[in-house]
Amino acid sequence: MVKSVDDLLEGSGGNPYIKLNYPGAKLVGEVVDARVGVERDYDTGQPVTWDDGTPKQQLVLDIRIDWERSVGVTTGKGDEQAEIGTLYCKWLQQQAIAQACKAAGVKMSQVGPIALVRLEDGTPSNPKRKPPHQFAAEVARRTAAPGVDSLLGASEPAAPPAAAPAPGKIGRAHV
Repeated sequence: MVKSVDDLLEGSGGNPYIKLNYPGAKLVGEVVDARVGVERDYDTGQPVTWDDGTPKQQLVLDIRIDWERSVGVTTGKGDEQAEIGTLYCKWLQQQAIAQACKAAGVKMSQVGPIALVRLEDGTPSNPKRKPPHQFAAEVARRTAAPGVDSLLGASEPAAPPAAAPAPGKIGRAHV
């Protein structure tokens, strides 16, 4: 995980992780950063690799959480409600978000609002494994700051303001 300069100087490890705790849990918020990270083993912290030794990659999202609309979500340890948390997306979360991006017609780099819901767990492919968590997502395009949207939607550039008359020339016409 790449730290910011401020995180490094403050000794911070970054944002706490986001967990959807049970089927029916819902995360609602705004994506503030999206990046590709290396998947790590939950118990050992070591990178997870493919058979050829190549590290598995995963989508990592920093999300400003809307706690009033989110249900069954925790960040970090205990009852902490961090303003921004990090979601380390496993394969099925990535697939749900990819489908939502496709449905909305946006690329992940353009996503702002996001909602992710944990569905009922699926059936394990191997009886010795835990059932896979299933997810559904909705996303929307990030919008510009208030007042800027109208400029982005304008079909023609605005005319520059008229130049102010030179001092002493007010009210006199030049021919």
